[in-house]
Amino acid sequence: MNEILIKAKDLRYRMIAKKGIVDNIFLIIWAIYYSYMFLGTTMISDKWLVLPYRLSMIIGAIIVVYRIITLEKNDVWNFILMCFMAVATGGFLLFRHLKIYFIMAVMIVAAKDVKFDRIVKLTLIIGTLIMTVAFIGSQIGIVEDLVYFHRGANRHSLGISYTTDCAAHVFYLAAGYFLIKKGQLKAIEYIFFICLTILLYYLTRARNNAICLVLLIFATVIYQFFIKSLFTNESGTNVRYVLGGVFILFFLSCILIAIVLMITYKNDGGIISYVDSKFLGNRIGMGNTAYIEHGLELFGSDIPQMGYGRTTTAPEWYFCLDSSYMLVLLERGILIFIMMIAMTLKIMIKGIKNNIYLTGIMALIALQCLVEHHWMELAYNFFLLATFAAINCEINFGKKSQNV
Repeated sequence: MNEILIKAKDLRYRMIAKKGIVDNIFLIIWAIYYSYMFLGTTMISDKWLVLPYRLSMIIGAIIVVYRIITLEKNDVWNFILMCFMAVATGGFLLFRHLKIYFIMAVMIVAAKDVKFDRIVKLTLIIGTLIMTVAFIGSQIGIVEDLVYFHRGANRHSLGISYTTDCAAHVFYLAAGYFLIKKGQLKAIEYIFFICLTILLYYLTRARNNAICLVLLIFATVIYQFFIKSLFTNESGTNVRYVLGGVFILFFLSCILIAIVLMITYKNDGGIISYVDSKFLGNRIGMGNTAYIEHGLELFGSDIPQMGYGRTTTAPEWYFCLDSSYMLVLLERGILIFIMMIAMTLKIMIKGIKNNIYLTGIMALIALQCLVEHHWMELAYNFFLLATFAAINCEINFGKKSQNV
């Protein structure tokens, strides 16, 4: 028995020694997965990537086994969260016969201990390349540019499946770029992103994402010139925790607001119903209808939905749960809803310890998800990979930078 244990420990140590190789393999399969999922949101065919995508999922599952075997004793909370993710997404696969979220969980766990900066840099390269190809293709006629006439203006999708999806991609990629720059941009970069935001809104008329981009730029200016200097020594720790606590409360407040409005909504001509119909596209009303008709289920309900994506032909009926919190809770169920909250909180708490700017970005994503449905779509919200990935310190607090 002792000999077997010794051999098992020796095997584990040898596996840990191969971590760098495994991390590189993960980045390769992430590149394939992200490319496939991103292309699925464009008007470009993704059929040529189906086989590599399926092979990458097999390799991803093998990497997950490796991550579990090499878990340290102090990784107990990580292990508990991994188990809960397996139950939530595995149950969804079993009862709803959809494997997309189980595969998503595999990718998130497989990213454990990989430097998040490396993941984001690779993601930015791929995402920017696909967006550029889609945009150029849509302007020269080889990729369809869906054009909608709404609110007195033409709205362009620019080669993406819908106008707001196009703007959402820009927002998440911009947030990733700002994170890589550690909230330290040059004047020319600020000018570029301000012009990009104006142009994006002019072409897509996507108000929510334009507002989020403006907030991202404004918050980064405040962070760079007024807040970051507070964290250059240990005395800034209290400030970090207070600011991080505010961000977390904001995230939880977004969820609470969405749920309360969904449950209590009444189409009575009051201020809530007026704002919903005038500015929110009846998002609250549709969420309330879905709640009344389907209720809350452990693994969600099959809610028929029809939107405007991929075609300019108006559907016979329109029903779409755009709010991420309403969508996940009603359509994907209580367990996955709790899983998403736990993952987001874990990222934000890690950010408080090592990179408060990341926590701020997650709070901004929380706002974006209040009226859009990209919370658990890795093609957009690749920040979910930070759940188990290694996050670099953005400030050296008088000691060596570390990963968590």
